[in-house]
Amino acid sequence: MARVLSDAEVFGGQSPAQAAVSQVVVAPDTTKPKAVYTDAEVFGDGYDDDKIRLRLSIGEALKSDPERSARVIKLREQTGLPEDTIERNFEAVDRHVRAIGFDALRETSPALARKLSDPAFAKVAHDDTENLSAFEEALRVAKNIGRAVAAAPPRASAGLYGVARAAAELIGAEGLAKELGEQQKSAEAWADYLRGKQEGAGFVERAALSGVESAAQAALMLPAAIFTGSPAPLLYGLSAVTGGEAYGKARE
Repeated sequence: MARVLSDAEVFGGQSPAQAAVSQVVVAPDTTKPKAVYTDAEVFGDGYDDDKIRLRLSIGEALKSDPERSARVIKLREQTGLPEDTIERNFEAVDRHVRAIGFDALRETSPALARKLSDPAFAKVAHDDTENLSAFEEALRVAKNIGRAVAAAPPRASAGLYGVARAAAELIGAEGLAKELGEQQKSAEAWADYLRGKQEGAGFVERAALSGVESAAQAALMLPAAIFTGSPAPLLYGLSAVTGGEAYGKARE
């Protein structure tokens, strides 16, 4: 018959409670942060310098406002000030640069500048002056193009009057030549009125507008070329207009 073992024989001289405690594995205390972490612990396995730089850069970028950062860069280009100086004085620098830009609007966009003199309009439009200025510029160019096209018919008429005047003087019809000369002046004055002052147009734009006006004159003679199936009417017509204009100026 088997013998019953005593507690001392089973637990090695310890009571059952002491034996149970001795078997408990105490987990290490992880509540206190380490003083120094390795790069591998911070960035994970397989880290490299490029990955570290990328993560740090993105981490800093996520703290900033993209629109403000873009504005700081633009202000740096406009003022030449360091970015950290602009960051510390952002509101003051931004207001100063915007005020200078509004002063320039009086030259580049006079209509917009007049509208911005109204405080109510300025409150809602001061952040969109670039688009509004570009829109005004587009309208100005379109207006000049339209006026150049409108000036083409009387300018062509003035040239043709000049050709007729030259022919009348050639045959000695002085009275007719004088009348044709007056008609030519009237047509030129009408063309100048329709063309306008071409405000805001520089040398290049004025040259382009002159080309638009010449193209419109050619368009007037294009039907004759289409009807005859020959470019001769178009070429002769343009030559007559140019020659008549030159003759009229030479006779003045």
